[in-house]
Order: sequence, then structure tokens, then C-alpha cells
Amino acid sequence: MNILATAWTELPASFDEKRLARPTEKPGRRYLSIDVLRGLAAILMVQDHFAEHLSSDIASPLYLYVVSTNVGLAPAPIFAFLAGLSYSLWLNVQARRQLNSDDVVKYSIRRGAFLFALGIAVNIFVWLPKETFNWDILTLIGASTILLVFVRSWPPRAIIGVCVAVLLIAPPLRDLSHYDMHWKDNEYIYSFELGQVLLGFFLNGYFPLLPWVVYPLVGFAVGQMFYTQDTTKQSLPFVVVLLGTLLVCVSVSLYLLHPYVPGWVADYYATRMVDHFYPATTSFVLGSLGALLLGLALLDRVIDVNPLVSSTNPVLAFFRRFGCFVLTTYVVHLAAHTWPMWIAAIWDGKNDPTEYYGSAVSTSTALWLAVAFIALFAFFLPFLERHKKYSIEYFLRWICD
Repeated sequence: MNILATAWTELPASFDEKRLARPTEKPGRRYLSIDVLRGLAAILMVQDHFAEHLSSDIASPLYLYVVSTNVGLAPAPIFAFLAGLSYSLWLNVQARRQLNSDDVVKYSIRRGAFLFALGIAVNIFVWLPKETFNWDILTLIGASTILLVFVRSWPPRAIIGVCVAVLLIAPPLRDLSHYDMHWKDNEYIYSFELGQVLLGFFLNGYFPLLPWVVYPLVGFAVGQMFYTQDTTKQSLPFVVVLLGTLLVCVSVSLYLLHPYVPGWVADYYATRMVDHFYPATTSFVLGSLGALLLGLALLDRVIDVNPLVSSTNPVLAFFRRFGCFVLTTYVVHLAAHTWPMWIAAIWDGKNDPTEYYGSAVSTSTALWLAVAFIALFAFFLPFLERHKKYSIEYFLRWICD
């Protein structure tokens, strides 16, 4: 399976090549590091969701809860960033295959719409109907995929300019939308009104378009600038490390300058770096983007251009499988740990099926359950590799192409 063409937006090579590849076409370069990073994000996501949804910092080992939820800050930026990067690489493949522009637009919009609709379905059937429009990560990536179709021919500098504009306007727009009034105890609250739903999508939800669209846009620009489909193994240029370091330094500087700048600057830009990214502050976005660039550069040197590393390495295979089936992992792990809570509450006669949310078990027990899920699902993933038609990724390809 082509590791560039999986998960949130791509097609596996085994499917695509049957229809689009040319007999004389040379295979493009394979970036194992991308799937490894995506797989690592999937595992971090699982442990974070089990700990955060099944337990709380009350009556739990506090250090475990804090460490788990802080490590859990990483997956969403990784997924959103890699959605843009992978789309850039996929476009390079289609350009080499000379796929016409209409088909590129058709396939891309179908995938984006599928992911968006799947996100709404997950909200309804996993998080229950009252959370239909909470605007979680799948709706963000679906909408971003559609947006990337329309900027795919833009030069990277123009895309980066849009990202800067988004980071500048998002904080004051949140202020105008009364962001804090839509949150209580770190939970998003909204009413089923068109205005509320739209504000949630753009500004107030869990993963609103502003500023989260910056991640896929930057990922796309990075793919256009620094990644190549050449078969020769060349490491990412050192400028990627410099850019990552610069973004981290700017992020830390904004945080440290908080007491010394005018109030509006402190409120909008020189804010805390992390607070479970609700909202995603400017310093958090810049710092996480910098960390992502540094992580990509490190993994590229350790995995992609290292002659001693093989794609059959069992450790790499473990992460790659989770990376290749991250969409299936996402949906299954949510159902696996939330549905038992809803069923138990209904069985016990509770008026609210979410009665046990955040208080079902201790954090240590929740993390052991996460380890058990990861182990069982890792055992199941080779079956999905052999029988891809049972995965959500296959259903995405079947329905969208």
C-alpha cells in the first residue's frame, strides 16, 4: 500500500494504479516517516481519549491525567497538518500520471464531502444527537480538503500569507463571537440555531475553521516547497529545521512577552501556549507548527534517508498500520470506549446517558484500557491489510471514486 495515499484524504496505490497509472511510469518516492508520524498520532489520540473521556483529574492520579491530556495535544495538529501535506503529495502523483484537472477536483471534493459527512455521522451515533454540530476533527479535515482544491495552484507564499491573515483575525473574531460564552467546564455548548451552528463551524466549536485551517494550509505549502516525488533519497533541506526552530522561538517569545505588551496584544496574540487548544491560541498554533516541522525533519533523517531502516521493520510496521488505517482506528476507538458508558447509564436507569462521562474509572484504569485497545487493534490490523474492504478507508474509496 502506498503510504502517501491513505487515511484522511488519499487513495492507496493498489487501487489508484489499476485505473490511472501508465505502464512506463516510474514509482514516486515513498515517505515512510509520514505514516509513522500519523500512526504515532493515532496511538497518542487513543490514550488521550480513553483518559479524558473515562476519567478526570478528580480522584485519579493527577500526574497521570495531566501527562496523558498534555501529550494528547499533539494528535489533532498532526492529523490536520498531514492532511494538507498528503494532499500536496497526492497532487504530485496525479500530475505525473497526467490526470486531468476535472478528475482531480471531482475526487478531492468527494473525499472532503465524505469526511465531513462522516464527522457529522460520528457526532450523531457516537456522541449522540445533541453533539451533531460540535465541529470535531473530521469535519475540519473534510472542509479543509475541499478548500485545498481551490488553492492547489497558488504559490506557497500566497498560502502562507493567508495563514498569517487567519492567525491575525481569528482572535479578535473569537472575541466578537463571545467565544467564552459557548464553553463551560472545557465543553462546547451551542443551540440548534443557524447562526450558532455557523459560528461554531467558523470560530467557536472544538476544531473551528479559524484558526485550525492553518494546519492543512501550511502542510500543503510545506509539501509543495520541500517534498519531491523523485526516486532518489534526499533528506529534507536544513531550512525546514530553521523554520521549525523559528516558529517555536516566536511562540515562546509571545508567551514570555505577555506581561509587557499592550492589553489587546496580550489578549489576542501573546497568550498562553496550551490550554487543550480550546481555543487554539496564536502561540499554540505557531509552537505546534514549529514542533511538527522539527519532527518531520528528524523522522526524515532517521527513517526516510537512513539506509539501515527497512519498511519491513516490525516497529515501523506497527506504526504504519495504525497510520494506514487511522480513519478506522478513529471511529472504532471512539465507539469502543463511549458506547459502554452510554449503555451502562441507560441500564442503571440514569436520565442522562452521559452520566458516567469523565467519571467511569480512574485515570490509571483508563490508560490500561487504552493499552488493551491498542494491543487488540494492532492484532486486528494485519487482517485489515489482507481484507481492506472491511475498513472505512476502503469504503471511502468505493463511494468517492
